[in-house]
Amino acid sequence: MEQWWRRASRPVLRAASDSAVASASNTGSSPLPLLGAILLLLVLPVFVLLLLERRRRRGPSQPQPPQPSPSPSPQPSPQPSPVGTGPVSSFSEFVVDAGSAHTEVFEFCIGEDGVTRQRSSRLRMPDGKSLALGDVIKDGSKDAFENFLQLLAAALRSFGAGSEAFRKAHPPETCVVFLGATGGVRKIRDRDDVGAAQVDAFARFCRLTWPKVADGSLPATLSFQ
Repeated sequence: MEQWWRRASRPVLRAASDSAVASASNTGSSPLPLLGAILLLLVLPVFVLLLLERRRRRGPSQPQPPQPSPSPSPQPSPQPSPVGTGPVSSFSEFVVDAGSAHTEVFEFCIGEDGVTRQRSSRLRMPDGKSLALGDVIKDGSKDAFENFLQLLAAALRSFGAGSEAFRKAHPPETCVVFLGATGGVRKIRDRDDVGAAQVDAFARFCRLTWPKVADGSLPATLSFQ
């Protein structure tokens, strides 16, 4: 390309130079404009050659295809810890929510990684229906009280309580199960003296019978509030 430009520009430069000289001799003007024109004609091809060489080295510019934006990776939804599995936590407490229509046992624990976790399990009758503490207290029989405590013990064992590893991490004598009665039980207690006596009878039964149900492996104290 450079040789072609030189061959093509020589006649042009020669003709321009001859024309400028003839014009200067005919008009008798100063040679300074002539020299400026010659310099311009000499510099311009060099400048064009530099631009062509620079473009040749770069190569033809091609548009870059648009890059697709990275799609965010889907985050897995949090899953509850399987009941009765996983490492023994460094801290664990049990709370029983005795609601008006069901009773649910919650475990709040802090693992070795420092993360707080929660698991829960409802107490159910053999037919699958939820067991409400209010119905147990209204029944008032020893069998109904005993059945409630046995179901509670089974729920605690489903969390791993009572296992050898759990007992080593949490000595039973230092663990407490908090049994909190809500509106249903309060209504029975506040209804009349008979209702208050029924609630007191259940609380007394828990204090006397729970240590036997726990059998030295489950939390030794059942606190009924």
